[in-house]
Amino acid sequence: MNANQNTFRKGDWIAHAFYGIGQIVGRAKMKISGELRTFITVKIKDGKYWLSKDNTNLDYIRPLASPSQILQALTVIRKRPQELPEDYSEKKAKILETVEDGSLLSNAQLIRDLHAKKLTSKLSKEEGSWLKKLKNQLVYEWSLVYGENKRTVERRLRKALKLSITRSTN
Repeated sequence: MNANQNTFRKGDWIAHAFYGIGQIVGRAKMKISGELRTFITVKIKDGKYWLSKDNTNLDYIRPLASPSQILQALTVIRKRPQELPEDYSEKKAKILETVEDGSLLSNAQLIRDLHAKKLTSKLSKEEGSWLKKLKNQLVYEWSLVYGENKRTVERRLRKALKLSITRSTN
Protein backbone atom coordinates (compact mmCIF):
# COMPACT_ATOMS: atom_id res chain seq x y z
CA MET A 1 0.00 0.00 0.00
CA ASN A 2 2.63 2.49 1.07
CA ALA A 3 1.41 6.07 0.49
CA ASN A 4 3.23 9.32 1.11
CA GLN A 5 1.53 11.28 3.91
CA ASN A 6 2.29 14.56 2.15
CA THR A 7 -0.37 13.64 -0.43
CA PHE A 8 -3.12 13.66 2.20
CA ARG A 9 -4.88 16.81 3.39
CA LYS A 10 -7.55 17.64 5.95
CA GLY A 11 -10.91 16.42 4.66
CA ASP A 12 -9.40 13.61 2.52
CA TRP A 13 -10.84 10.14 2.84
CA ILE A 14 -8.37 7.27 3.13
CA ALA A 15 -8.46 3.48 3.40
CA HIS A 16 -6.36 1.84 6.10
CA ALA A 17 -5.73 -1.89 5.76
CA PHE A 18 -6.72 -2.59 9.37
CA TYR A 19 -8.81 0.40 10.54
CA GLY A 20 -10.90 0.74 7.38
CA ILE A 21 -12.23 3.92 5.82
CA GLY A 22 -11.60 7.21 7.59
CA GLN A 23 -11.40 10.94 7.02
CA ILE A 24 -8.44 13.11 7.92
CA VAL A 25 -9.76 15.67 10.39
CA GLY A 26 -6.60 17.46 11.48
CA ARG A 27 -3.29 17.22 13.24
CA ALA A 28 -2.35 16.60 16.85
CA LYS A 29 0.83 16.95 18.86
CA MET A 30 1.59 14.27 21.42
CA LYS A 31 4.50 13.50 23.67
CA ILE A 32 5.82 10.01 23.00
CA SER A 33 8.79 8.77 25.05
CA GLY A 34 9.48 12.35 26.11
CA GLU A 35 9.58 13.59 22.51
CA LEU A 36 6.92 15.91 21.03
CA ARG A 37 5.61 14.44 17.76
CA THR A 38 3.05 15.52 15.18
CA PHE A 39 0.31 13.14 14.09
CA ILE A 40 -2.41 13.16 11.47
CA THR A 41 -5.79 12.55 13.11
CA VAL A 42 -8.12 10.21 11.22
CA LYS A 43 -11.78 9.85 12.18
CA ILE A 44 -13.33 6.46 11.53
CA LYS A 45 -16.84 5.18 12.14
CA ASP A 46 -16.07 3.96 15.67
CA GLY A 47 -13.49 6.49 16.83
CA LYS A 48 -10.13 7.97 15.82
CA TYR A 49 -6.60 6.92 15.17
CA TRP A 50 -3.38 8.83 14.64
CA LEU A 51 -0.70 8.48 11.98
CA SER A 52 2.80 9.71 12.72
CA LYS A 53 3.70 12.72 10.58
CA ASP A 54 7.38 11.73 10.97
CA ASN A 55 6.80 8.53 9.02
CA THR A 56 6.83 9.65 5.38
CA ASN A 57 5.94 6.18 4.08
CA LEU A 58 2.70 5.25 5.74
CA ASP A 59 2.25 1.53 5.28
CA TYR A 60 -1.30 0.24 5.10
CA ILE A 61 -2.75 3.55 3.83
CA ARG A 62 -4.14 4.44 0.42
CA PRO A 63 -6.48 7.09 -0.97
CA LEU A 64 -10.05 6.05 -1.68
CA ALA A 65 -10.53 4.18 -4.92
CA SER A 66 -11.63 5.89 -8.10
CA PRO A 67 -14.95 4.93 -9.72
CA SER A 68 -13.07 2.83 -12.31
CA GLN A 69 -11.20 0.99 -9.53
CA ILE A 70 -14.53 0.16 -7.85
CA LEU A 71 -15.74 -1.26 -11.19
CA GLN A 72 -12.53 -3.31 -11.48
CA ALA A 73 -13.14 -4.68 -7.98
CA LEU A 74 -16.66 -5.68 -8.99
CA THR A 75 -15.26 -7.46 -12.04
CA VAL A 76 -12.93 -9.43 -9.74
CA ILE A 77 -15.82 -10.30 -7.41
CA ARG A 78 -17.95 -11.58 -10.30
CA LYS A 79 -15.24 -14.01 -11.42
CA ARG A 80 -15.08 -17.64 -10.45
CA PRO A 81 -13.87 -17.99 -6.83
CA GLN A 82 -10.44 -19.47 -6.12
CA GLU A 83 -10.00 -22.04 -3.39
CA LEU A 84 -8.13 -20.97 -0.31
CA PRO A 85 -5.37 -23.22 1.05
CA GLU A 86 -6.64 -26.18 3.10
CA ASP A 87 -3.90 -25.86 5.70
CA TYR A 88 -4.98 -23.47 8.46
CA SER A 89 -1.58 -21.78 8.80
CA GLU A 90 -1.23 -21.28 5.05
CA LYS A 91 -4.76 -19.92 4.81
CA LYS A 92 -4.23 -17.53 7.73
CA ALA A 93 -0.94 -16.32 6.20
CA LYS A 94 -2.64 -15.73 2.83
CA ILE A 95 -5.46 -13.76 4.44
CA LEU A 96 -3.07 -11.58 6.46
CA GLU A 97 -0.84 -11.03 3.44
CA THR A 98 -3.85 -9.89 1.42
CA VAL A 99 -5.13 -7.60 4.16
CA GLU A 100 -1.68 -6.07 4.70
CA ASP A 101 -1.39 -5.47 0.94
CA GLY A 102 -4.56 -3.42 1.34
CA SER A 103 -5.25 -3.02 -2.36
CA LEU A 104 -8.87 -2.84 -3.35
CA LEU A 105 -8.48 -5.63 -5.92
CA SER A 106 -6.78 -7.98 -3.46
CA ASN A 107 -9.52 -7.31 -0.92
CA ALA A 108 -12.20 -7.93 -3.57
CA GLN A 109 -10.64 -11.28 -4.43
CA LEU A 110 -10.49 -12.27 -0.75
CA ILE A 111 -14.13 -11.24 -0.23
CA ARG A 112 -15.14 -13.40 -3.21
CA ASP A 113 -13.10 -16.41 -2.08
CA LEU A 114 -14.14 -16.26 1.59
CA HIS A 115 -17.78 -15.83 0.56
CA ALA A 116 -17.56 -18.93 -1.63
CA LYS A 117 -15.92 -20.91 1.17
CA LYS A 118 -18.69 -19.82 3.55
CA LEU A 119 -21.25 -21.41 1.27
CA THR A 120 -19.46 -24.77 1.05
CA SER A 121 -18.02 -25.14 4.55
CA LYS A 122 -18.00 -23.29 7.82
CA LEU A 123 -15.67 -20.31 8.13
CA SER A 124 -13.51 -20.05 11.22
CA LYS A 125 -14.36 -17.18 13.55
CA GLU A 126 -11.33 -15.26 12.24
CA GLU A 127 -12.25 -15.88 8.57
CA GLY A 128 -15.82 -14.76 9.23
CA SER A 129 -14.56 -11.64 10.97
CA TRP A 130 -12.28 -10.74 8.04
CA LEU A 131 -15.05 -11.37 5.51
CA LYS A 132 -17.45 -9.10 7.40
CA LYS A 133 -14.82 -6.37 7.90
CA LEU A 134 -13.68 -6.39 4.25
CA LYS A 135 -17.25 -6.38 2.93
CA ASN A 136 -18.18 -3.47 5.20
CA GLN A 137 -15.08 -1.55 4.12
CA LEU A 138 -15.84 -2.14 0.43
CA VAL A 139 -19.47 -1.10 0.85
CA TYR A 140 -18.49 2.06 2.73
CA GLU A 141 -15.80 3.00 0.20
CA TRP A 142 -18.07 2.23 -2.76
CA SER A 143 -20.93 4.31 -1.30
CA LEU A 144 -18.57 7.26 -0.70
CA VAL A 145 -17.03 7.08 -4.18
CA TYR A 146 -20.37 6.85 -5.98
CA GLY A 147 -22.49 8.78 -3.48
CA GLU A 148 -24.87 5.83 -3.30
CA ASN A 149 -26.97 4.53 -0.44
CA LYS A 150 -25.27 1.70 1.49
CA ARG A 151 -28.29 -0.60 1.09
CA THR A 152 -28.17 -0.19 -2.67
CA VAL A 153 -24.45 -0.95 -2.67
CA GLU A 154 -24.95 -3.99 -0.43
CA ARG A 155 -27.60 -5.33 -2.86
CA ARG A 156 -25.25 -4.85 -5.80
CA LEU A 157 -22.43 -6.59 -3.92
CA ARG A 158 -24.70 -9.56 -3.04
CA LYS A 159 -25.66 -9.80 -6.72
CA ALA A 160 -21.99 -9.81 -7.80
CA LEU A 161 -21.14 -12.48 -5.21
CA LYS A 162 -24.09 -14.58 -6.34
CA LEU A 163 -22.83 -14.38 -9.93
CA SER A 164 -19.37 -15.59 -8.85
CA ILE A 165 -20.95 -18.59 -7.13
CA THR A 166 -22.97 -19.35 -10.26
CA ARG A 167 -19.72 -19.35 -12.23
CA SER A 168 -18.09 -21.76 -9.79
CA THR A 169 -20.80 -24.38 -10.38
CA ASN A 170 -20.53 -24.24 -14.18
